[in-house]
Formats: sequence, structure tokens, C-alpha cells
Amino acid sequence: MFKKFYLPILVILIILIALPVYAQKRAITVEDLWAMKRVSNLAVSPDGKCIAYVVTSYNMEENRGQRDIYIVSIDGKETRQLTKGEGSNYSPAWSPDGKKIAFISTRDGEPQVYIMSLETGEVKKITSVALGADAVIWSSDGKYLAFTSQVYPDCPDNDCNAKKGKRKRNEQSQSKILHKITFQNLEQMD
Repeated sequence: MFKKFYLPILVILIILIALPVYAQKRAITVEDLWAMKRVSNLAVSPDGKCIAYVVTSYNMEENRGQRDIYIVSIDGKETRQLTKGEGSNYSPAWSPDGKKIAFISTRDGEPQVYIMSLETGEVKKITSVALGADAVIWSSDGKYLAFTSQVYPDCPDNDCNAKKGKRKRNEQSQSKILHKITFQNLEQMD
């Protein structure tokens, strides 16, 4: 009697325990990787109540990624998308008063520095650097932005970098490019 009653239960238990071990798991495919969005460039607001971050989504058919900036409250209850599909937008940097975000965008071609007012949503282009800008940060008083850009060591100005950059793209040569740190006075722009 013991064997007749417990044997089917024992078989069912063994199957239930062994099932997850022997279950087929699907490997991640290239398509899965292209479909995954990635989060990067986290920046905490000066008051510590929000985080700006970048979400990168990919399009396999076009072989390109799109980066957009979002803000989320520290408790995760409120999320707001700041940029959408106007070039790639990345490297958010909060102004010291927390009312603006500086960021890098390719909306006009080369990556440049832009500032967005969080109150109005207005976006203003700050730089027009021939070979593009990167790595933007604010000064502690909010009067300056510092950013890096690539420059040719023998070029004294932006026009020279633009001409040489265009010529080098056409020639596909490997020229030496240096990185330069620039400060932009925001008070002179208004």
C-alpha cells in the first residue's frame, strides 16, 4: 500500500525538482542585445532630489544608436524625458542652481555643448567647435562651462581646425589630434 500511494507522488516530486535543472534556456542573441536599452551618464542634481541620465536605444537595421537624456526623482516616482531624437544627446551636467542642464548633442552634426532650461524646456547651443565638443562641466558659480575638444596641434584657431578636419576626412589620413580644454563665459552670451 505504501508503494502504491507514495510512488506516484515521489515520481512527480522528482520531476518537479529536476524540471528547472533540465529546462531549456535560450541563449542571448544578437537581436536581443540590439533590443536592450542601456543606461549611462548618471548625474545627481545639486539638491540631491533628481538624477539626470542617458538611455541609449539601438536600431539594428540602421546600425546606429540613439541617446536621449531623462530625469528621474530620487524616489523613482517621476520620470521625464528631456531630449527626443534630435541627434544623440549625452553627458548631462547640472547647473549649480539645478535650473539648467548642459549636455552634448549631435543635433546639428558635430557634437556641441547645449544648455536646456528645466523650467521652460528652451535649448540653447553654446559652442560651434570644428571638431566637436565633449565632457562638459559647470564652474561652481555657474558663470562658466568647461569642455574638451579635439584640435590639430599646428592649428591656431577654429577655422584652421575646420579646414584641416574637412581635408583630413576626405583624405582618410591619420593625423595627430590633441584634446584641448576650453572655458565658455556664459555671461557674455546673453
